[in-house]
Amino acid sequence: MRALLRSALQKAVRRGNIEIVEKVAGKLALMSDSSWLNSRAQIILFEECWRDAKLLAKSTPSIARLSSIASKTKNKSAAGLGTLAHALVEGDYSVLDFAPERKALKIVAAACERPNDFFRWAIDLAPPEDHSFVYAAKRAFSQASWPWDKAFVLAGTYFTVTEKPALASETYATVPPFPYWVAIDKHTKPGKLAFRRAAVDLRISETLLSWSSFYFEGAKTNAVDPSLWWDAELYWRFATVKSSPEDAQNLWRNVIARIQHEVRSESAALKEVIEGCKFGLLRD
Repeated sequence: MRALLRSALQKAVRRGNIEIVEKVAGKLALMSDSSWLNSRAQIILFEECWRDAKLLAKSTPSIARLSSIASKTKNKSAAGLGTLAHALVEGDYSVLDFAPERKALKIVAAACERPNDFFRWAIDLAPPEDHSFVYAAKRAFSQASWPWDKAFVLAGTYFTVTEKPALASETYATVPPFPYWVAIDKHTKPGKLAFRRAAVDLRISETLLSWSSFYFEGAKTNAVDPSLWWDAELYWRFATVKSSPEDAQNLWRNVIARIQHEVRSESAALKEVIEGCKFGLLRD
């Protein structure tokens, strides 16, 4: 259940469902997951809403931070640039053909390999009042578990010190009921099994199916800024599996009901656990 709760947390942040965010984060805190919550909240800040990255320098409880991100218009540019930079470091030079501009991509890719040099450069570039942010970003980078998460931090830091953006705006988009089944994704055991069964039965690529699920369901947001970097990631990702975003979205539309059916029991159990939470916002 911990894995499903962790998955549901970021989906709820993306969709702007503050009530679910607070219930799930509170439940995880009670499960002694506060350390994970703190590090994950930092990554989600960069991945989903990098325009608020400067707020990382403030000592904010992780659940309050996550609730704040959920309430804002998302911006996926750091996620897009970070993903492409990580792929470049891994030797996939095809990302160069999709990047909106190569300078930022090469800088962040180099930062993945020489992070200390990058953060020294960021300190030199940033005004004194932003130095605390750069130091906080460096700590978030060191605490991140996955290389792509680290790349999100580097990309968000790059944008922050070079673009000096305004903070993200509040969004008042209507928030529909949370679809619990979206938490049972490729990062969870039952989700992997569901995708595998569907791919075999329908004779389609399991990799294509899982990425289609992520981009057109798991990554869905309540409100998001246009982003050339996110679009570039989308087209590059599906090119790697010999498809396109348009074809992948059509595929997902045809499979979604099947996946919902496959994970119905896990979805019901997750809903019962989350809706059984009686607490609201906790401070860790």
